[in-house]
Amino acid sequence: MKKTVISDWLDENGDPEIEKQVREELKYTQMATTRDDLLNYWLKKYHNTTVEEVVNTHSRDVLDYPEWFKLYPVTQEQCDEWEEWAKEELVRTNTISKWRIKNYGLGFIALDCAPYVKK
Repeated sequence: MKKTVISDWLDENGDPEIEKQVREELKYTQMATTRDDLLNYWLKKYHNTTVEEVVNTHSRDVLDYPEWFKLYPVTQEQCDEWEEWAKEELVRTNTISKWRIKNYGLGFIALDCAPYVKK
């Protein structure tokens, strides 16, 4: 479960029953978006595969470098679509605030997770 200031405080000082009530009241069921979630979106949508299948298919030598992204290229339009989805997903799961996305975009997240655009 994603850690927050509330959950950290409850873990240290709280009663498990109070924690349960707080989580129910806040409807705290969302997990933070992970790198695998971001990668799986475009891998599944455009290449019908997943991170797990990619890891099982390719050798460690290939996967140790970002060059493996070139094995699964997408068009610029598909990359733009992924970027819009990623922004919405990160805000929806409270991984990043709307303000941060609006002012800074995806930044290093895009560098680490965005698909390779074929030229």
